[in-house]
Amino acid sequence: MALGCATQALPIDEGPDPVEDAGEAPDVSLSFDIPSAPLDTPVTSADVPAASDAPSAVDVPAAQDVPFTQGDVGSTSCELGTVRCGGQCVDLRTSPSNCGRCDLACPPGRACVGGFCDEPCAAPRLSCGGACTDPSVDPSNCGACGNACPAGSVCLSGRCNTRCAAGQALCGGQCVDTSSSALHCGACDSPCPSGSPCSAGRCVAPTGTGAVGDACARGADCQPGWFCQPESLGWPAGYCVREGCARDSDCGPAGVCLIGTVRSACFLGCTSSTQCRSGYACVLPDPRSPQGVCYPSCVPNVPLVCGEYACNTRTQLCTGGCSSDLECSNNSVCLGGDCYCTSRTNCGANRRCYTADGYCGCANDAACGPDARCDTLTGDCVGP
Repeated sequence: MALGCATQALPIDEGPDPVEDAGEAPDVSLSFDIPSAPLDTPVTSADVPAASDAPSAVDVPAAQDVPFTQGDVGSTSCELGTVRCGGQCVDLRTSPSNCGRCDLACPPGRACVGGFCDEPCAAPRLSCGGACTDPSVDPSNCGACGNACPAGSVCLSGRCNTRCAAGQALCGGQCVDTSSSALHCGACDSPCPSGSPCSAGRCVAPTGTGAVGDACARGADCQPGWFCQPESLGWPAGYCVREGCARDSDCGPAGVCLIGTVRSACFLGCTSSTQCRSGYACVLPDPRSPQGVCYPSCVPNVPLVCGEYACNTRTQLCTGGCSSDLECSNNSVCLGGDCYCTSRTNCGANRRCYTADGYCGCANDAACGPDARCDTLTGDCVGP
């Protein structure tokens, strides 16, 4: 049976490799026997204490506890977004001396951000004009607060420079290498998709790092040259597999190479099901050896994992053969030691029975995951 279809008849050699053509998804076959009060409350004249009743400095509430009210606005109008405090128009959102309301100053070293006293600026940042900034790259505060660079120049390492180095471009006030910047790939403000690096000014697909048995959604999540058995084929959260191994060392430190007469593949090694991810059971290819491989458990989803075969609830694995119809799934039949599906067999979501071969295969692309399509003539998932 093909691993791409998530059956557990491992291994069965059925003649020449049907997936040798380039572009088709690997179809690995192996055989063995399986066992408080709101902030917008208005302040009224009754709430304003007489001068002799003014609280001491220690009683002044924090900015976030005292809302700005119309009483803070003087008789002379200011520009939109500012109010008059002590004869000057100030922005209560950023003024460190009038943070949130007039005459409410932030402690030394703390900036006013959105009308609240922010946390102290940590080195190497500085508090300039009520905001934390990095003087090594800020063109308005280059090297020190208030030291603005001339128009058209940039701030590099705390010094104003009139041009960027060769191969760099000025993007957002900083010199960047657009050939490798993931935020400015090929040009300013041209970010790559999340996780994709920039190379030679073009976004490239990220290199997968998934080892044998790791979860995956597509082949790109696995190591180069490996492929992903998707969840849609009965592999919970996906499963990184390598085809064409010759020895266990080809599969990584935790992998096992299962070699058949036609094909070979890497699987995650185990000695008990507790070493496998949720949804998997430990299959023992050789009953004489304690070494097994993690393979999908059929208990949660019998039709999808087993197809035409039945599920052994004790081992959590599909039957690898049959001697009677009882060892096949409902409405399937046992012929010559193998189970064959019929038109009444439940093969699982997005799958159907190909009665000529007695095989549960894909019915549409949804059964094959994002890296493959369904060949509805054979029921196999093949390359895009």
